[in-house]
Amino acid sequence: GGDAGAAPTPSGGDPSGRWVMRAVTFHLPAQAQGQIRPDTSMITGTGWLVVEGDRYRISTQLEFAIDTVMVGRLRSGQMTQSRGTFTQRGGDLVLAPACNASMSSADAGAPTLSLGLSRDGVERGRLFVTTRGMLGSALLVFDMERVP
Repeated sequence: GGDAGAAPTPSGGDPSGRWVMRAVTFHLPAQAQGQIRPDTSMITGTGWLVVEGDRYRISTQLEFAIDTVMVGRLRSGQMTQSRGTFTQRGGDLVLAPACNASMSSADAGAPTLSLGLSRDGVERGRLFVTTRGMLGSALLVFDMERVP
């Protein structure tokens, strides 16, 4: 984000299958430029996504260690689980959750503004999660691998 240039955008594709999240990139809003030290900040965690027909199940558990210029290192965790149905419009996924659970150690949890998907190959894809934080909209991009 801010310091690294423009964030990628979802291009669409067939989301069907079982997906394991292998890596995540956090794109900060432009307002964060110069306020976060990306080289010493880190996100770790696990996640998976299952899409069968018009139904989805997703689970992520993330730990954030964000190194700020003004305050120093901020740590928080976020766990999200959801299941329900969805529709796809181009690269956007519109969820109709039947059940949601989200917990954050920092606050009540940042609201998800939008979801997107790019199918980058037979076994590769990316899930785009846009959330709103104190500095504006931020984007999490999960690199996913399709598994049997």
